[in-house]
Amino acid sequence: KRCNLRGKRQVRIDMGLVLMANNLLKYNKRTTQN
Repeated sequence: KRCNLRGKRQVRIDMGLVLMANNLLKYNKRTTQN
């Protein structure tokens, strides 16, 4: 059970990092266009 919880947490963290990276890329693209 510990391994399962740890794995789920890691996946959530990875997804969060990906979403943050995507938002940063979109923000950078908008700023460069302007």
